[in-house]
Amino acid sequence: MGYRAKEQVVPARTIELIHPLPLDVDPSTRLGVFPWTFNEQDLEQASPGCRDWGETWVLLLESSETADLASFAELACGSDAVINKAACWLALNRDQDFFRWKQGLVQARPASEIRSRRAERCVQLKAEQRNQRWFQVLKARQPVVFNMLDPLHQGWIKSMQELVGEGVEGVQLDAQLSQSLKTARVDATSRDLRLLLIQLGQWDEHRPASIAGTPWSNGFSEKLLLEARQLLEQCDAPHPGDETRLDLTAQACVTIDDAETTDIDDAIALERRQDGTERLWIHIADPGRLITAGSPLDLEARRRGSSLYLTRGNLPMFPAELSTGPFSLRTGQRNAAWSTWVDLDQHGGISDFGIVRSWVTPRYRLTYDDADELIDFAPPEEADLSDLHKLLERRRGWRTDQGALQMELPEGRIRCRDGDLSVQITEPGASRMMVAEAMILAGAVAARFGSTHNLALPYRSQLPADLPSAVELEQLPDGAVRFAAIKRCLS
Repeated sequence: MGYRAKEQVVPARTIELIHPLPLDVDPSTRLGVFPWTFNEQDLEQASPGCRDWGETWVLLLESSETADLASFAELACGSDAVINKAACWLALNRDQDFFRWKQGLVQARPASEIRSRRAERCVQLKAEQRNQRWFQVLKARQPVVFNMLDPLHQGWIKSMQELVGEGVEGVQLDAQLSQSLKTARVDATSRDLRLLLIQLGQWDEHRPASIAGTPWSNGFSEKLLLEARQLLEQCDAPHPGDETRLDLTAQACVTIDDAETTDIDDAIALERRQDGTERLWIHIADPGRLITAGSPLDLEARRRGSSLYLTRGNLPMFPAELSTGPFSLRTGQRNAAWSTWVDLDQHGGISDFGIVRSWVTPRYRLTYDDADELIDFAPPEEADLSDLHKLLERRRGWRTDQGALQMELPEGRIRCRDGDLSVQITEPGASRMMVAEAMILAGAVAARFGSTHNLALPYRSQLPADLPSAVELEQLPDGAVRFAAIKRCLS
């Protein structure tokens, strides 16, 4: 067969007669010799041109007739010579749109069918190009920009992230994705897919796998970021209820947090009253001034429930420009807050309380180390912090008398900054205890307020527990081991 006399066995039904063998001539073993003396270049030159092809299509379409190969060659090439028939036969059997070639007859395809075939071929070509781009991504194993990927490939990335996040082996991936991974020699296991995602820049190697598929996995959508920018523009404008807020901007409140914390959401203050008593104030930032109930940002915050503090930083409930801006209690600026005031009796119990919407202006932003120094040295010009500590120590003593368990241990945190891992040990200190006690007190006041006003709130409680006896605890090392024995008895 062909010009190289290649032997091949084919079914007889697939053989089509182009031109009969001349009389008294033995069959040749290949093309290019008598009686078929034309070569490949001759065939190419004998092929009908685009214009001839189109004119032939119009003639056959308008006549609604079919033509045999000889008649077709006569129309398209002006000759039914063997070389012209051979050239037309080759052209008809290629991937062309204009004609059907079946059982030795040529029929012009309708224009609608031609358009459909071209559209289908275009879709197929795009799919092939898309698959080729994806294979190049898998082959290169270099970081890619997610938003620049084809939507199909974005979906594949997400499905792999979900599989890695769930950590479940044997989950069925899209068949086309599975085949592409197999071609790129990537096993569809959670371990190998996680490595691939890290190489593509689509997975943080220090991020817990359990975050995948949660509201924190892909940050904030463009719609939410747009709403956040709009709120930033409106934060200085008057809002409903502003006029009813209690003005506490003259109060000397302070914020206390870690040095690297950027979203400061609580502050404390001491009010020295004319009757000689001292009142505690606990201020919490009020996002509700700007966030409308049921808005997209409100619904997203509900989905998240809280901010997450991870090795490489925090994942906030709100976009950073809000959580570190108007939703923080910024030093020297007027900030909207929910303020809880509490009067303690001589034993540390709550004698009176109130919750108000307010304006506050923190005077200082202190780190825990700064606050510890002020508590220890208690300078006369800055005595509030030391006195606040004494008040909250009294409250802590009251809780202990009521059965509260005090289990203080150094807190270890793994940090990753600029790719460097470190372990940060935080020892319990006076200021950390004071802030924690203030937050517990604010929660107790909120619970009492809710109970008094019959509000539907989620209450936290601890069922009575049979704790180890004092003798049993004395036999255990003080600290983590003893605390573990106590915690084991709690529900």
